[in-house]
Amino acid sequence: MDVCRIKNSLWNRSGQMVNLLFPPKFEMHYGDSDLQFNLIFVTSRWDYRSRFVGDGFEYRNFIYAFKKLVNKVYFVPIENKQEITKTIRNFKKTEKTIVFSVFQQLKDIPKDYFELSKEGFYLVNWYTDDDMLFDKFSKHVLNKF
Repeated sequence: MDVCRIKNSLWNRSGQMVNLLFPPKFEMHYGDSDLQFNLIFVTSRWDYRSRFVGDGFEYRNFIYAFKKLVNKVYFVPIENKQEITKTIRNFKKTEKTIVFSVFQQLKDIPKDYFELSKEGFYLVNWYTDDDMLFDKFSKHVLNKF
């Protein structure tokens, strides 16, 4: 391992430790559209889940795009796994609520998350093959979205 990789690894891990002490909070962003449905976005707040690295790819790009589609985007950070389902339930205000998540690991999905679909939420997951685990992930979760 070269010095740069070791430095980056330590930097990322220290940012992840700070997240445990000060986890990211949910956010509400106002958009430009008049469409009458809610969009709840569940993803990691920061790249590599380290606040020292900067905004996560999905957070940085998707929130901007979603704001063009709806009038409100609710952001729920994956880092607060115990609060995800509870927070989403608090946001339900209309009949049409889409929950767009970016779960890439099975361990990130709360046990009661899929119960949301029985409560009128439309669950969608955008998964990238970063970890080369697509087959494993899809066998366990694909049919629930």
